[in-house]
Amino acid sequence: NFRQQIKLLYILNGIESKSGTATEKSYKNTTAARIRKVFGSGSRIAKLSDEEINELKKDDEAFFNFVYKGRIGNTDEGDGYKYRGRGGVQLTGRSNYENITKILNKNGIDIDLVANPELAADPRYSASILIAFSEHRGMFDPNHKRYISPEDIEDIKKGDIAAIDKLHEIKN
Repeated sequence: NFRQQIKLLYILNGIESKSGTATEKSYKNTTAARIRKVFGSGSRIAKLSDEEINELKKDDEAFFNFVYKGRIGNTDEGDGYKYRGRGGVQLTGRSNYENITKILNKNGIDIDLVANPELAADPRYSASILIAFSEHRGMFDPNHKRYISPEDIEDIKKGDIAAIDKLHEIKN
């Protein structure tokens, strides 16, 4: 139900905070070790030397294109940078921008995140994108393994560590 979705929205992200409009901008001041941790040990960037990472991160566009090339539906040259993380859920990858656009359009929100990816960081759409992303991830479907039940929401509000861990696992 919509009320549960709104509760989940606030629990997930604190949409009123500045994180709801953030765009993944730069890793220029991030250490190579931290970059490897952020993108995971199996990522393409994890295989680079510190020197190679330090050289790559000097150019934001080249960095994101390298990191996200061929992943999450990014198929065209420049997709990695164009569809880098934006908004409260850090929506990343062409296929996620496509899927969320379809869900939003189906629910009467007429925007095209694929053609206008910067809208994913627009505060006017933060709440809608968060709900669409949660729907896309199965959080509202009682038959889905990622379902967050009303009981889970109450447990999260009480600070139950197991429920919070479940939420973090699903969100990521």
